[in-house]
Order: sequence, then C-alpha cells, then structure tokens
Amino acid sequence: MLLDIRKYILRGEVDIVEELVIDLSAEDFSSDIKVNDAVKFKYHLKKQDYEGLSLQTKIAFTANAFCGRCLKDFSRDYEFEADYVIRDDDYQCEFPELPIRNDGKLDLNEFCYTEIVLGLPGVILCDELCQGLCSVCGKPREEECGCCQNVGDDKLSIFNELLS
Repeated sequence: MLLDIRKYILRGEVDIVEELVIDLSAEDFSSDIKVNDAVKFKYHLKKQDYEGLSLQTKIAFTANAFCGRCLKDFSRDYEFEADYVIRDDDYQCEFPELPIRNDGKLDLNEFCYTEIVLGLPGVILCDELCQGLCSVCGKPREEECGCCQNVGDDKLSIFNELLS
C-alpha cells in the first residue's frame, strides 16, 4: 500500500487521519517471533508551516514468540508510536529516513515492517523475571526441579573459599 507524500506536500492545507489494516503475516521477522494477525496502522498526516509534513504513526499488533530464556511459546500485544517530519525534498534524497520512493510515495508495508523490526527488543522474554532453563536437566527453573539448586551454589563456592 502506497501513500502519495509528494501530492500532499504540494497541497496547501493537509490534515488526514486514517486507520488501515496491513497484513504482514507472510513477512519473516525472526525465528523467534511471528505476527499472525493483521497489523493495525493509524497515521495522522498534517501540513507544517515551515517544515513540510508531520507524520504521526501508531502500530498495534499481536505476535507469537518464543522466550529467549525458557523457550516457552507465548503471545503478546505490542504497540509502537513514532513521529516524523517529512520535508519537501525528502523523496529526492538518496538515503531518506522513511521508505519514500523516488516518485514521492511512502510504502506503508515496508514502513510498518521496519518499525516493528526496530521496535522489538533484541531478546524477547515471556516475563522479565523469567529464570530460564535448568543447566542440569533442561526443564524450566520455574518448575523447581531441584537439581539446579545445588549446582548454582557449587559454582560460587570457590569464590567463598578465596574470600575467607
């Protein structure tokens, strides 16, 4: 889906608010995350007196992911907001901040994909306090298997001997 930025820059007054649904389910984000439902994309495009256009965006979606510590499969809602200023000559720039083509059109699919990739954390966790997997049996530590309790103490016992 394309948004003709050049057309709006050439107009006098612009104030557009639009909500779209963009399907990114076929996109490959990473092996740890999958966007299943359609992405809800809302934008507000407004003419600025001296700077060109103001673009305010909001992206909301639900994703399935695998925890980076315990490998648990979980689902989470995400929401990203961003504000951009688009100047009159940005579509003619060699390396524009936004994926604006040479003809002045903004590719909304590519924009949403990029915002999601940049907005997601490097390591996705099911919970901030996730303890990960037991280094002995491989079970989640939340299940309290018992075998990893003594291993943790033994690893640090050498430091206790050196300090005493």
